[in-house]
Amino acid sequence: MQRLHAYPDIRAMFRRLLIATVTGVLAALAVAAFRHSMYLLEWLFLSNESGSLVNAAAALSPWRRALTPALGGLAAGMLLWGWQRMTAQRPHAPTDYMEALETGDGQFDYGASLVKSFASLLVVASGSAIGREGAMILLAALAASFFAQRCTPKSEWKLWIACGAAAGMASAYHAPLAGSLFIAEILFGTLMLASLGPVVIAAVVGLLTTRLLSPGANTLYAVHLSETLTAADYALIVGVGLLAGVCGPLLMWLMGFSHALFLRLKLSPPWQLALGGLIVGLLSLLTPKVWG
Repeated sequence: MQRLHAYPDIRAMFRRLLIATVTGVLAALAVAAFRHSMYLLEWLFLSNESGSLVNAAAALSPWRRALTPALGGLAAGMLLWGWQRMTAQRPHAPTDYMEALETGDGQFDYGASLVKSFASLLVVASGSAIGREGAMILLAALAASFFAQRCTPKSEWKLWIACGAAAGMASAYHAPLAGSLFIAEILFGTLMLASLGPVVIAAVVGLLTTRLLSPGANTLYAVHLSETLTAADYALIVGVGLLAGVCGPLLMWLMGFSHALFLRLKLSPPWQLALGGLIVGLLSLLTPKVWG
């Protein structure tokens, strides 16, 4: 009778398990490095030790609350603009994990990606709502790519980048299952079981490492459900789903429209980001909750 698993298959399985585990740890460390760098900048420039940008904004005087996001955007724009001028004559690899998975062989432009992440760090720490999780996931994918290019064959690079992105998502959102399914379905195009296994392992290891580094951390958004759901509750659930289905495309259209308006201004990157930060700062005069 033929054996179900030959020895080489078992060896390959344990090899993938080990690499997925290392990838998850590296991704969690990259996310932790970004998070603590953000807290450090908030402490240095905003005297904020709570970890909450909303609290930091509420404690600032109105003029500082309005100008701080603009100054952060200006600094980030200067960094991006200077890097673009320095590297204008050389070929560019992807600087986004989705682009790295969809095109080429999974290589990153490490320098540009790190500059992009640092610019995001400056913008986030100064209050603009650009989203800290995107930069965290990018750094996690970068760490996975750096490891994969030195320890795995080229044919596997995309798999380990996907594992790094899933682990970064699990570390940032504390949601390993959602991160794994997003990477497997959206980036791979289908739920391939052969690829889903390492992705899930990396995501779970990333979350466990994050819990070890931050023992008191919980899920970002705690939802308390009642024990029994009534017909009215189900009606509200359906209504929220319909509303989200309408608002999602509307938000995407508004983002595209705003982007087109910014392009018409024909401003250089520093002034584009400074203007965006100033808009956030002015909105924060109405409510500090727009920070971050």
